[in-house]
Amino acid sequence: MLKAIIFDFDGVIADTFDLCFGINREQKVDITVRKYKDLLDGNVFAGSELTFSKKEIEYFCMNYNSRISDKYSFPLENQIKKLAKKYELSVISSSPEKGIEKFMKMAGISKCFRRIFGMETHKSKVEKFKLLFREHNLKPKECIFVTDSLGDIREAKKVGVPTIAVTWGYHGKTRLKKGKPNVMIHDFGELMNAVKKIKNNL
Repeated sequence: MLKAIIFDFDGVIADTFDLCFGINREQKVDITVRKYKDLLDGNVFAGSELTFSKKEIEYFCMNYNSRISDKYSFPLENQIKKLAKKYELSVISSSPEKGIEKFMKMAGISKCFRRIFGMETHKSKVEKFKLLFREHNLKPKECIFVTDSLGDIREAKKVGVPTIAVTWGYHGKTRLKKGKPNVMIHDFGELMNAVKKIKNNL
């Protein structure tokens, strides 16, 4: 039985690629779009070729929190509000919780989400999934994770959570296919049907 929908934030709910890439490029001037997207093939904090110091992470958080706003919204407000009436919604993200909370309030969707698990909670999304299961008394197959990156799909698979991959975010269709998500969607309006499809197969 489906009980919860878990959302990634950046690239799924918010169109923040240029914002995040831009902040990181202010510190690492030689970083390329390709290198940055490659970082998201796995856990963003576990990259071997591109790493961030504590100072760089603090700089990112400070600027992310101050610059994020609802101008970065993808048109998902109605779908999120509809899903919140049926399921428990949470966010699992590698971004700072303060910035996500700020965005949610500005976008008018903060009351839809029960919990935000950001970088402060843990660097590993696997560990954040496990914490969510414990805190909310959920099993992996009672959840769906909506994400835009190959690395997220891989982390969700490690804990047995079905995934919906969206192609409007950081990674495109070709890269997302490598993770073998349960469903892949290309348009915001497809989200509700994607949830139904997985629910019917649980």
